[in-house]
Amino acid sequence: MFDQSDYHVLVLAASIRSLQHLLYAFHAHSELVTVPAKILEQWAKEGMPLRVTTLAYKPVGAEIPY
Repeated sequence: MFDQSDYHVLVLAASIRSLQHLLYAFHAHSELVTVPAKILEQWAKEGMPLRVTTLAYKPVGAEIPY
């Protein structure tokens, strides 16, 4: 849907509950992310990586047509 739009939207990644979620939000180019402090602390301990080459996302359920 985003690729077919006029790009007047910001993507929000919410309910981040793990470092993996945070890194996927970066991978998906989310402009806004809500993150608990404990996840930010974990991210800092990891050296604040922005990308993980082994990141894999397996969608669950059927694709929603647009």
